[in-house]
Formats: sequence, structure tokens, C-alpha cells
Amino acid sequence: MINLVDQRMMCQNALIFYRNRPVFVDRIVNEQEAFVFDLKEQRQKKVKWDIDRAAPMARRLGMINTPYGAVYLTRMPVRKFSIGLRDDEDNRNIAVAALNEAIYNNRQAAITHVRELRGAGIRDAIMGVYPTLDEAWELSKSGNVTAFDRQFAVDGNARIYYKTTCVGYYDPLAANGVNWFEGCAHLGILLDGNWKKQITKAN
Repeated sequence: MINLVDQRMMCQNALIFYRNRPVFVDRIVNEQEAFVFDLKEQRQKKVKWDIDRAAPMARRLGMINTPYGAVYLTRMPVRKFSIGLRDDEDNRNIAVAALNEAIYNNRQAAITHVRELRGAGIRDAIMGVYPTLDEAWELSKSGNVTAFDRQFAVDGNARIYYKTTCVGYYDPLAANGVNWFEGCAHLGILLDGNWKKQITKAN
């Protein structure tokens, strides 16, 4: 049996899977009750807590779309024991980076939004839900940057980003929809058709 102190260290103030749903654990009241923010439903709720139903956030995230533009999230190795993603000062295990040279509605707001680990963009990344490249380009035309894959995004100047680096330009007539910079064409293999797939939005 895991004691309450250890349960809080493992899960509180962290993004985890609980009963197979992505949740941010705000507070573990006791060994039977907790308050969580359900990312699928985008609301806070009280749940019957059972540490045996908590699981690590094992999925790779990468690009996260926010109302302010896409940013890239990575995990950092830490020594402290936690099964979730967290961004509190004493236990931070994520890094969030804006995309180099990209156009943003608000670069800092995009980073701050992801650090809260609650937004619909986090939920969609966990579920693998992204717009197609064509849709992302339409969304970005107004002066923003939009991810269309866990590792790729396009900005309002039609620049394509792999993680945080500009690697080519959007071209609907090109293979994979991208004119790659010299030395970057191999990245097309990573898209594997994802750039043109229509994916149903998460509920």
C-alpha cells in the first residue's frame, strides 16, 4: 500500500492518466478522494481516488497547438519520483519552446498556456489529433503557427518547422506538401502521410 505522502509526491500537481483518461491532479484530499482537471471534458471534478488506477503520462507529446500558436514540449530527466508531467518550480520535468523564426499571435502566452498542462491542445496532442497540413496552413495565414503533426508545424509565411527548426516551405504541389531545405528531405519519411489525413477531433 502506497502511503498518502508518497501518493501526493507521485501524482499531485501533475498530468497523468487516471482510469485511462488524461487528468491534471490538483489535490489528493485523502486515499479515497481527489480533485482533478479532466482534459477530455475540460473541467475540474471531484473523483473517487484509487492510486492503483493512476498511470504515467507515457505518451510522447511534442507539438502542442494553443490559441496563441504552436509550441514544442519535451520531457526533462529528473531524479524526483513522479509519474506525471509537471511544471512546478521544485519538480519541473518539462521544457516548452517556441519555434525559431515563427510568426506568433503571442509567443509568451503560447508557452504559458502549455505550462498550465490543462488546455485542449494538450488533450489533442495526447490523442494524436491534429489538423491536416492544408488545414494548418489556412489557420496560420492570419499570422500564427499551427502544428499538423507531433513534430511538424507551419507558420503564416508558409515555413515548415521540424521541432523548433525551420526545415522548408509549404507547397501543395510538392511531395508531402513540403519543399524541403537542402539536407532536410529525409524528414518527409517522418510524416508518413499524416500531413494529409483528416483526424476526428477528440470529444
